[in-house]
Amino acid sequence: MNDWYPPLTGVFSIHDSKVLSSIVKETKPRTILDLGPRQGRTTSVILEALITSQEDLSGIKYYLFEKDLDFLPNIRNYCLTLNTGIQFEFNENIIGYDFSSIPDLDFCFIDANHDYILARWY
Repeated sequence: MNDWYPPLTGVFSIHDSKVLSSIVKETKPRTILDLGPRQGRTTSVILEALITSQEDLSGIKYYLFEKDLDFLPNIRNYCLTLNTGIQFEFNENIIGYDFSSIPDLDFCFIDANHDYILARWY
């Protein structure tokens, strides 16, 4: 399982990644919203869980929002090099985004700024 994760330490515990992976494997989401993936560790956990739990990945839509433009190209490259058939949409900013364009959201992972004010705003 650890082969999927970018080489980062101290980001979150292996227990956290196992819980996240289990939730994704159990729910088998087809439309995913990932807010603030930053370096992509949790994104890689979500993708690994999707890949190992579902035979047909075509039709899965994965929306990512990362405002820090230093990280967005790395996330994009990582996701696209997997060649999974998942449809990705990479966005720089959540403000002004028309969320009505995302039908039937199955899974939302908010990994952005971890403070009360921003979480409440989301």
